[in-house]
Amino acid sequence: MADVRAWVAIFETEVRILREEIAHINAHIASLLTSLQTLQRAVSNLQDMAFDTVDDDLDPEFGGAAAVEQNVDDSDRNLNASDDRLDAANDASDGANSRDEGEDGEGNEVDDAAFDVFNHVDSD
Repeated sequence: MADVRAWVAIFETEVRILREEIAHINAHIASLLTSLQTLQRAVSNLQDMAFDTVDDDLDPEFGGAAAVEQNVDDSDRNLNASDDRLDAANDASDGANSRDEGEDGEGNEVDDAAFDVFNHVDSD
């Protein structure tokens, strides 16, 4: 009878460990879904920007390609300045938010990349 109790205890421990692992996997899936949604918004914004640029190139009212190129150069300078501030804020929040740290201590690199890509595109 003692052997049966020992086996039951082992199985209960294994079930508990598996449930914890499932919870960790579900948390990672939720994080990946959030990153996917962010990337989808970034792609959509890039498509909108590309479509707008093509329209502006064809419309003489906007000065054609030369005017668009000048606008892009001006906006790049503004984006780079705001990106530096956003990157610094994002890096600071990574250090302050311990729940983003995994067991390996690597943090949320996927979230950082999604944040940076989205803000490059969305800050227009």
